Amino acid sequence: MGSVPSHRPDLGPCHIHTNADNGNGYVQFRYDHGNGKYAHRYAWERVHGRIPTDLQVDHLCRVRSCVNIGHLELVTSAENTRRASRAMTTCGRGHPRTPENIYKWPGGSPHRNYCRQCHRENDRRYAEERRGGPPPPPKYTDEFRRQIAARVLDGEKYRIVSHDTGVPISTIEKWVQRLRV
Repeated sequence: MGSVPSHRPDLGPCHIHTNADNGNGYVQFRYDHGNGKYAHRYAWERVHGRIPTDLQVDHLCRVRSCVNIGHLELVTSAENTRRASRAMTTCGRGHPRTPENIYKWPGGSPHRNYCRQCHRENDRRYAEERRGGPPPPPKYTDEFRRQIAARVLDGEKYRIVSHDTGVPISTIEKWVQRLRV
């Protein structure tokens, strides 16, 4: 017996199969000198018969080693994927799966979503490898932008501010416009 799943206490306790899993959390074993079989699929077939080829056995409890028939349900592959995606609270690296941190591909499947934080870290690592060191700090900080725009608003000419700072006039014009708004 296992614990009661916290997100579905109505299901009751899990029945955990104690055989070794195959590395992805599912328990697989051989029986009758035949091929390997997943324990949850074997349990389903023993009670309900063969599983149609277009359906999959889904763990409602989200515990892959559970063989409690009350925790299993036949669903389509698409539904199984949707449920698994909804149940994920973190990405593979442990970053939170929040609406702000997940980029959803327009019209794509949940497997095409990616973690923004992971994406930024990958970009940073790639830049470090390419340049042979850590990426440079941002060229213009918010405080620097405000100072430059304030100089122009105080009456200095764009040309002089640009010459002193090395910032193009067109960029300074944009910063001034943002500060005025």
